Amino acid sequence: MAILALPLAIAAAVALPPTRTFWRPEASGGLQTRQVQVEATLVLEGQRVAVYQQTDHTPAVDAAALGRMARQLDELVIRRLDSAIGPASDVDGNGRILVLVCSSPDHDARVLPSDLLAEAEANRYGLHSNQGEVIYHPFSFQGNREALNGVTLSAAYLRLVLEAHHPGPPGWSRWLASYAPFLLGQVSPRWLWGDADPQGRSYAPHDPWSERGWSVLLIEYLHQRLGDQALRELAQRTSLAAATFQEGDRACTGADLLADFGMACWLDDPALAGGRFSFATVDPPRPLVTARAMASRPSSGLLPVGAGGMTYLVVEGSGERSFPLTLKGDPEAAWSARAVLTRVQGPDEELAFGFSEQGLARLDLPHLAPTEAVVVAIAAQPSDVPGGDRRVLTLQWGVGWVPHPTTDEGFRYLAEAVQKALPDGGKAARERLTSTLSRLTGEGTGTAPAVTTRYAYSPAAHRVVEVLRQEAERRGLKAEIVPFVHRSPSGVDQEWENVLIELPGADPRRWPVVLAAHWDAVRGDAEESTVRALSASDNAASVATVLEVAAALSRRPRQNPVLIAFLAGGHHDAAGASALLAQRQGRLAGWIELDALGIPERSTRSVFIRVEAPKQLGRLPAGFIRACKDVGVVARVHSELGSPHTGALLASGRGIPSLVVRGRTSEEAALDAGLPIAVERRRVSLDLLTLVAKALSDATTTAAGGR
Repeated sequence: MAILALPLAIAAAVALPPTRTFWRPEASGGLQTRQVQVEATLVLEGQRVAVYQQTDHTPAVDAAALGRMARQLDELVIRRLDSAIGPASDVDGNGRILVLVCSSPDHDARVLPSDLLAEAEANRYGLHSNQGEVIYHPFSFQGNREALNGVTLSAAYLRLVLEAHHPGPPGWSRWLASYAPFLLGQVSPRWLWGDADPQGRSYAPHDPWSERGWSVLLIEYLHQRLGDQALRELAQRTSLAAATFQEGDRACTGADLLADFGMACWLDDPALAGGRFSFATVDPPRPLVTARAMASRPSSGLLPVGAGGMTYLVVEGSGERSFPLTLKGDPEAAWSARAVLTRVQGPDEELAFGFSEQGLARLDLPHLAPTEAVVVAIAAQPSDVPGGDRRVLTLQWGVGWVPHPTTDEGFRYLAEAVQKALPDGGKAARERLTSTLSRLTGEGTGTAPAVTTRYAYSPAAHRVVEVLRQEAERRGLKAEIVPFVHRSPSGVDQEWENVLIELPGADPRRWPVVLAAHWDAVRGDAEESTVRALSASDNAASVATVLEVAAALSRRPRQNPVLIAFLAGGHHDAAGASALLAQRQGRLAGWIELDALGIPERSTRSVFIRVEAPKQLGRLPAGFIRACKDVGVVARVHSELGSPHTGALLASGRGIPSLVVRGRTSEEAALDAGLPIAVERRRVSLDLLTLVAKALSDATTTAAGGR
């Protein structure tokens, strides 16, 4: 392939090879990134940028357009973003950013944090490294959309800078990357609120935050108020909630700024509130009012609000006496609001208004003339969640309305069932469960090692294995760590570890009954999971429950041995279960596995769990169903082993009687795992875990030939 005659600038001193190989990301059926090795040829070289082209890939743009975009990156993008955020790293010492023009499953440019590592270090994550700053881009936009190639290239460069200087949860790096094209003047203001989304998606102000949409407009609002300092502050944080901004002598929190931003979107008035409710250089569309009410007429309603989103309430005057306005937001989120009294002839006036920690807000509305109204902008604070807080929350509002506290009947029912089923009301079990859950979800108790992620491909996941060994020892159980080799989608062999506890039976000739739970977790995508995957419901609560059952079984006589198995790679084709079945050559008397346990259905009188087993109900599932009934939990039977992440289907395929105990469906469990970890921890019912542990202890004892 001929090198394009499009010199960008005086070439740097370090010579680049005319051809080289790259590890390129490609579409993968699983969560973990898959890389393939490709040959590429140097086609453009500049002062800070060099472009290689995959030998068997032809981009949609011609050579001249490719040169223009590379020159723009070299002369404009890098210079401006370096001054705002800081320069990119130079781990390979060649002084340039490498752009690989290559095939891709989508249209976006990509960067891989593993490229900033040495090959041996990247292998620890199951990946390969190009050991340098590389942007992968298909350059697939063409015609009147050709400029989007340059737009996505700029966003990818900013992500590359942030990955080098602020490694950690991707969080804000993706939001900032989406803002970069506007900062550089490559797109119109419509980009800021999602009207120019490359994939044609639409966004509303009340939606949960995403990488494009109104959240990008917020970054422009912060940049207008605080300058590049705002960008640098966001670059160092994992979320808006973690950021603090200095505006003159005033320290502003993320909650303050989100509420100000919400009112600015609706009002856009620089003469009010010291300019906090306005935009200086853009004119965003006014959001729609989501509810209207009369100040003199009692009324109420319910509004859905996405985390990070905003909603608007207008209370109009009639000249009669006003009732107070009360708001009640979902207490699982933090809320903020601004209120402005508007008059046709002025002056408008900001009214003091705010939420309590319990999500309650009350405003004594002033006497309102028929031409006056109070506009309230309400925002739900996004939690620090990798990939963004995707919750849709509820906001109750009422004029002349008093909110009544709601009680969760399901939790009350569980507490009563525990008091009946256990002599001490489950106090000791709850304490052990709480401690184990805290350690597995990263909260910790000051005992080393601290768990930061349970993603199986992360080197930090080895800490989970040590925590499980310690938790078993605390219950008087001896755990064995059994390694096995797992090959990543990129062809890198890693050593993963199952944790096994052997509980002997009276007859050592009998095959053991397995009681299992996978210990790994995922969060969003592979990049986010590598840093922080700590879900409580998937599957820390199941692991903690199995530990409780193991302690109980160690004190109960039976004929068969019981093998307690904490398995690696449940989210990766049940790798640990497959390894265990191979090591035991299928010589197992039964397979019981817990998955996605811990969060009961909310606001129900009865509590249900799912039992998945083959159509022929043998002794194993039937015994567990009876045991559940004895402790006050209803087991709903499903005649197929449909749970992903478990080894039950593999065991059943070998003729081993198998069942899976689940708290939620796979779809519900995926939503639970996407919750902010603090919210997810609060939703987990220790009473439910205690009851399931009691039922499972009884059923497993029976299945293993005991009483």
